[in-house]
Amino acid sequence: MPKFTPHIVLLMIGTNDAIDNYDMANAPARLDALIGSIYTQLPNVLIVVAQPVPSRGDANKGDDTTLSARIKTFNDAIPAVIKARADAGKHILLVDMYTPFNANKANLIEDQWHPNLAGYVVLGTQWYSVLKPLL
Repeated sequence: MPKFTPHIVLLMIGTNDAIDNYDMANAPARLDALIGSIYTQLPNVLIVVAQPVPSRGDANKGDDTTLSARIKTFNDAIPAVIKARADAGKHILLVDMYTPFNANKANLIEDQWHPNLAGYVVLGTQWYSVLKPLL
């Protein structure tokens, strides 16, 4: 990162850990450690962290119907991670990707967890809503 010195870093992570049900209890701490690593390399960067989208959760298509709950539990912990960094004076923002997808999963998610074309439009719109006032 120091080689390219971005001014803004966008993060939307955690879905793979939720898919694998990998140590979800410590997922917020791992997110915080990643954020800390970024700030160590780029102390003045703005980090925008997105709460990941839910899974489609369609048992009729063989989906893991508990995946959205794991993602939601992780998402619910993200604001505290962001707040602690912001309270420490870091430039950090949160963007909610979960809510706009959760209301319309069947039309926005292609497979269990990847957005379709309409879903990517929602992702872009959500990112832009946070970034527009800064540009």
